Amino acid sequence: STPLLAQLPRRQQLARADQQRREAALPRLASARSLGSVTALPLAAAMKFRAQIGSALQLSKLVGSMAKLGDSCLAHFSSNMIQFAVSAESEGVRAHADVHPQTLFLSYRIESKAAENRISFFVKLDNLARALKTASGLQVDTSLKLTKKNGVPMLTFEIKGQGQGPDVQHDVPLRIVTDVDELAAYREPSLPDDVAAISVVFPATELRALRNVVERMRAISDYLQLTASGSDASGGGAGGGTLKLEAEKDNLVSIATTYARLDVQLLRGAEAATADAEAQRGVHEAVARVEAKKLQKVLAALLGTDIKVHNALLCIIPHTSVVLKFFLPDQNTGSSCLIFYLPACLL
Repeated sequence: STPLLAQLPRRQQLARADQQRREAALPRLASARSLGSVTALPLAAAMKFRAQIGSALQLSKLVGSMAKLGDSCLAHFSSNMIQFAVSAESEGVRAHADVHPQTLFLSYRIESKAAENRISFFVKLDNLARALKTASGLQVDTSLKLTKKNGVPMLTFEIKGQGQGPDVQHDVPLRIVTDVDELAAYREPSLPDDVAAISVVFPATELRALRNVVERMRAISDYLQLTASGSDASGGGAGGGTLKLEAEKDNLVSIATTYARLDVQLLRGAEAATADAEAQRGVHEAVARVEAKKLQKVLAALLGTDIKVHNALLCIIPHTSVVLKFFLPDQNTGSSCLIFYLPACLL
C-alpha cells in the first residue's frame, strides 16, 4: 500500500463561487513525500547548505511543538521541501512536519549528490529549539549553514544583533543518516487497501475549545471514542459532516460533544474504492478509540507554542488511527503542515 497522505483525494472544483470558497478551505490530507523514501547518503558525499532565516519565530514554534513529543527527530532538507519527523517510540504518537523553504527563509541554497539535493540527518530537538529561541529576537539577522567541527557535522546558526546586542553563534550537532534501515521508524503510515476513512475540516478557531472538551472527558475516562460521519453521495462535500467525541465510565456516566456542519471528504483504500457503487452512497461513518492523554498531549503540543495555523483536518481511519493535520501559513504552495498520527485502541 502507498503512504496515507498520498492517497487522499484532491480538492473538488465546485461550480458556484461560494462553493469554490468552501473548497479552498477544504485542503487535502495530502502532500509531501514520505520521509521513508529518503535514500541514505555516504559521509563522503559532498553536501552544502546555507540559508538566511526570515521567520525564525514560526520555525521555533514548529520545533517546540515537536519537542513535546520526542527528544530527537529526523530532518530532511531538499530543494523543494523541509521535513521533520518524530517516531512513535516514546509517546506512541508520530509527528511529521512539511514546510516549504520560502515560507521560512529569505535565501536558501542546498547541494548534495542525492536526488533533489537531499540532506537527511538526526538532531536533538532541545538543541535546535535553544538556537531558534535566540534567533527569534526582533532585531537579529540569522544565517544558517552546514559545517563540520572536529569531524562532527553541525548546523551552525550565526546570529547578528544589528546593534542591539552581541553577535552569537550556536553549533547544533547533527548525525547524517548513513543507514537507510534507520528510517523505518519514521515512515508515514499507510491507508489499508480495504478501509474507507473519513476526514472532516475542523475550524482552527475551535481548537482551544476542543482541548478543553478533551480535558473534561479525560476526567471521566482514559479513552475517547471519535466518530466522523458524512452523507454526501458524491464522496465528499461542504458542510455535510459531523465529528462526535464520547467518554464513558463503567456504563454509569457518559458525556458526548458533537461538532456539526463540517466539510467532509471520504477516503478509500484500493480495494474499498472498487466496492459496489450503491454501497458507497448514503451515510458514511468512521469510528476509532484513542487514549485521551495522547489526544490531549497533541493539542497541548500545538497550542502550547501558539504556532499559527489557518485550518485543521481530522481523519479517522476505522480501528486503525486518528490523524490530525494542521495547515501552516504558506504564501507559496499551501503545502506546509504539521501532522500527528494517534494509534487507535480496541473498542
